[in-house]
Amino acid sequence: MTDPKPVRVLVAEDDFLISEEIVRVLNKLGYDAVGTATNGQAAVELTGALHPDVVLMDLKMPVLDGIEATRRIQAICPTPVVILTAHESQDLVKEAGEAGALAYLTKPPREDEIGRAIAIAMARHEDFMALRRLNQELHNREEALLKSEAWLQSIFNSLEEGVFVVTPDRKMVNINDAALGMFGYEREAFLSRSTNFLHVDQAHYEEFGRRINEAFNKEKAANFQFEVRRKNGEI
Repeated sequence: MTDPKPVRVLVAEDDFLISEEIVRVLNKLGYDAVGTATNGQAAVELTGALHPDVVLMDLKMPVLDGIEATRRIQAICPTPVVILTAHESQDLVKEAGEAGALAYLTKPPREDEIGRAIAIAMARHEDFMALRRLNQELHNREEALLKSEAWLQSIFNSLEEGVFVVTPDRKMVNINDAALGMFGYEREAFLSRSTNFLHVDQAHYEEFGRRINEAFNKEKAANFQFEVRRKNGEI
């Protein structure tokens, strides 16, 4: 059985001494410090090139600050980011979180804090990516369903017979083009509306409802005729 590969960490810190100390601690803890960046833009570029497992990102960085660098990393190469800050504040933590940072450390970080923050960031990132995959899957399913519905509607509209779909309480939920031509109304006049306005009188409306309920209750086809009135008044 082979040992698991060490977690690969990119250190983005413009202070050379702090950066070197963090790299030393990472190596001591068994992490693989794959590179260092001295400004935010370099951190973005190195993340794209090296694909580290985690980025330790200083909040105050030249060229691009840590928050903007984190935001760009999440846009081009989603990677867990741990923010390094000398002065913790709720506003900064919130802003960093909105940019995509998943944990933070106050400088100078202790050894146990570094390991804990990296573990938290990686776990949260895994959950985030799982949720993202689920959302994408649901989106793909929704698109497929919409395409299927459009295909079925095109077949529905290609029928030469006039057809409309009603609920047990006689609300119309769909109608094909042939039926629209038969009745002389626009589609919007039908959808979610009772069939009452089509029937020649209340007795026909009630009889239609009785026959519809009978068909629904028996869950089988029922054949019957009824009179309706076109928009122009014709029966």
